[in-house]
Amino acid sequence: MGVFRFLCRTLLLLLASFILAVGIYANTQRFSVRWRGFVMQELEKHGVFIDFARLVINPTGGLVAEDVRLFNDGSRRAQIAAVSHLNLDVNLTRLINGEVRVESLVLSHANVSLPVDPDRPDLTVVSLEDLNAQAVLDGNQIDIRHARGLLSGLRLDIHGVLILPTKTKDDEDKATALERLKFIRQYRAQVQNVLDWLARFQSPEPPQITVEVSGDFNKPQDIQAEVSFQAEELRFENYVWSEIHAVAGYDSGMIDVRRLRLADRLGQIEATATWRMGADRARFRMTSSADIPALARTFFDVEALNEAVFYEPPDLSIEGYWFPGINKGKEAAERVFPAEITGKVECKRFGSRGAIFEGLTASIGVNPDGFYIRDAELRHKTGTVDIQLMRHREQGVRYDATLRMDPNVLVPFVIREKTRDLIRRFEFDEKSHIDVQVAGEGPSFVLQDGVNSGHGVLRNFRYNGVYLEEMEADLAFQGFFQNFRNVSIRHPKGPATAEDVFLNDEQKWVRLTKVHAASDTPDLLRCFAAKTAEHIEKYRLTVGTNVTVDGTIGIREPKYNDYQVTFHSESGEGHYTFLGDDHTILSPDGVVRVKERILSFDVKGSLFQRPFRAVGQTDLTPEVTAWNVDVEAGAYPYEVLATKVPVTNARARVSSQGQDVLFDVQGGAFGRPFRATGRTDARADVNDWSVNVDAGLFPYEVLSKTLDFTGVHAEVDKKGSHIAYDVKSTVLGGGMTLKGTLDESRTPNPYAGELRLDAMNFSQFAKTYSRNDDTSQGDLSGHFKFTGRMDDWPALKGGGSLIIVNGNLMSVPILGPLTPLIGAILPKPIAGYNIAKEADCTFEIADGFFRTRDLEALTTSFRVTSRGDVNFIRDEIDFDAEVRVRGLLGIPLMLVSELFAFHGTGTVADSKWTPKLLGSGAKTAPVGAPAAAPPATGEPPKKRGFFQRFTPRKQQTP
Repeated sequence: MGVFRFLCRTLLLLLASFILAVGIYANTQRFSVRWRGFVMQELEKHGVFIDFARLVINPTGGLVAEDVRLFNDGSRRAQIAAVSHLNLDVNLTRLINGEVRVESLVLSHANVSLPVDPDRPDLTVVSLEDLNAQAVLDGNQIDIRHARGLLSGLRLDIHGVLILPTKTKDDEDKATALERLKFIRQYRAQVQNVLDWLARFQSPEPPQITVEVSGDFNKPQDIQAEVSFQAEELRFENYVWSEIHAVAGYDSGMIDVRRLRLADRLGQIEATATWRMGADRARFRMTSSADIPALARTFFDVEALNEAVFYEPPDLSIEGYWFPGINKGKEAAERVFPAEITGKVECKRFGSRGAIFEGLTASIGVNPDGFYIRDAELRHKTGTVDIQLMRHREQGVRYDATLRMDPNVLVPFVIREKTRDLIRRFEFDEKSHIDVQVAGEGPSFVLQDGVNSGHGVLRNFRYNGVYLEEMEADLAFQGFFQNFRNVSIRHPKGPATAEDVFLNDEQKWVRLTKVHAASDTPDLLRCFAAKTAEHIEKYRLTVGTNVTVDGTIGIREPKYNDYQVTFHSESGEGHYTFLGDDHTILSPDGVVRVKERILSFDVKGSLFQRPFRAVGQTDLTPEVTAWNVDVEAGAYPYEVLATKVPVTNARARVSSQGQDVLFDVQGGAFGRPFRATGRTDARADVNDWSVNVDAGLFPYEVLSKTLDFTGVHAEVDKKGSHIAYDVKSTVLGGGMTLKGTLDESRTPNPYAGELRLDAMNFSQFAKTYSRNDDTSQGDLSGHFKFTGRMDDWPALKGGGSLIIVNGNLMSVPILGPLTPLIGAILPKPIAGYNIAKEADCTFEIADGFFRTRDLEALTTSFRVTSRGDVNFIRDEIDFDAEVRVRGLLGIPLMLVSELFAFHGTGTVADSKWTPKLLGSGAKTAPVGAPAAAPPATGEPPKKRGFFQRFTPRKQQTP
């Protein structure tokens, strides 16, 4: 037993020593060098061409090759993979006997690098990490079982059976190797592109890729494979795919995407595709109810989509072909759209650039030469737009559109500001009707770059602020030119037509041809020429006046102005403002012409039932005030001192020189020559003017009597609210001057002045203001200084004096009725007892009373002294008078002359005198105190002021 036990221990020791020696030897460089060639030759028999840095024996069995490189063929020039370590399952018994036989290849937590370009393995590679796999070698066939790893963060699972390359003739080997190398390059480049794209995403769990492959490496184009891709919650920026599932097959160069399903928060995308590698196109089909806009915004730089907000996902259905290599090697400017697509799109409610649209439907088509949109309908609450659109890279853009919605909605999408300005001129509301059909073609989507034409009907809208019930016209536009022909307009006050309206929107001018209106003409003109409308509006033509406009109007630059406006109405009327007065012209007939900045006019008609004509011109330059007008009127009322003077056969000329407006009015007034000249300040904030009037006859009311003033010369100057006047005239056979001022800054207007009378014919005076003897002779002189307020007789204050020379006392107001009483007590006959050699007095006016205390009349026979008051508001008098006999006759009567005392009452024109005893009867109130007035029987008539208007006795203003 002891010997047996010893032999066993010795055998075990020898075995352990052998194993230890073998292990030590297997891990030495010598073992690796000796067996490296055997391993490489063995694998090369199976079509696997490798090289490695070191070979060791795996304690658990087999060999381990470290830093392994795999090559495309036996030349070992094109590296197709690099593996950190590779386990070789070999038969150790045969290995001890010097034979190497690899039965399988095993990877355990290995890292694999697959160069995209085998000739440049130092460049981009496809990396596999933590790869665990087993590949069983069976002759020239390799069975890949459960190859799992991480491919750029993706979980990869590969299995399948491949036939490894077999050695044939050298030429065939080279051709096969080159074909295989080409396949590897193409395949890995596409894989890397997909991986780069997927690397942009993040997900809680790595996506899963499963690959099942079979085929012959000698015929890579015939390899078959099926790939499945599965991922959840795949996120890129703010866009999330809740699920992605794709199944694709590869068979002999044909790629068949059997299913591609992408789901997001709104819907999903379903797609299929087929493509033969190397072919110039791939067929695909896709339907979508997913958030396509969000997807496009995320992965494509499409500005329009960035501005769109979709409240519901659009439905998209397309199919067609993709041309993968069509842009290869082309410059960016030469590249085309790499697909040919047809389909339909339907969008429900969405918003963009501040506009909310109810929906969009369209049939679409895209190819490398361009695209088309058919039967497109864009819906908005104001209406719809129907579009047929095509764009060809050689033929340009063609379109046909029908607009039935407010075009202002589309303004944010219009490229050119000038086009935006044109659209903004239109205003529509819920009552508006829009139907515009336009077709055109051009090199781009900018409509002005092409030729466009159509027809439009608009109802219940505003253009340039003018309300129109309807407008219909043929239209055309190209570049900066817009043309409207056969224009028909229905304005609330009548119709209008235009043969042609041509607009140059670059130089800003419009040419109107035979624009005819019988409505509110200025309102219509405001559509095309606002400044012209302002001039025509001044005439205030009756609605229905026939107006025609022809010529070119400069919208901004007056240098383009060359047009005329004619108007005519048989039964209507217009208005013409002249010298501040508004005149109604019957049957107006006029022409307004504008050439650059000069406006000339010729207006005719009937004014006050007499012919009227005004001809003139003005400079429209804003900083220049220069104009003139000549007026001819059969009758023209001209205001002088607040009095309308009916001038007949009037000729007037008004012109502007800087800020001054000069005028000269001539004609006849009251059957005598009349002329008024003067100036006024044209500035709106300055109220200065002056006028000189010469009139052969000027009737004017004075103290309730109308007097004929002849040879009148009046000068009136106004500066601000201050008016100064100086009037010279002949009245009642004598001279008269009136000077004074009037203040318009207060109400009622205060005034002050002085009136002088020089040798007025007493006979004429007596006939006017007295009912007594009309055979009076002599003359009347005097002066009166006064102040007062307009239309306020009690406010009149002042004083003066009066002198009568050689006048008949019977004709003197108030004293006239006293002379018969005096004659009755005088001895007869005493010739000339009533002829006053001189009569004079001083007087004061205040509080509605005329007061005198020193009225004295002296004749050859007696002297009359009087004092008293005249209430000129009520036309009542209260006077006392005494008579003293003169000469020899006075001596015998001296003792009784004191008894010749009288008291006067009544009115100025009808005074009544009664004798009284000295010291008895009525008493005269002291000077300065108002006389006692009899009880009022009613409101007295209101007296008229010095400057109050009057109505001439016979020659009324028409």
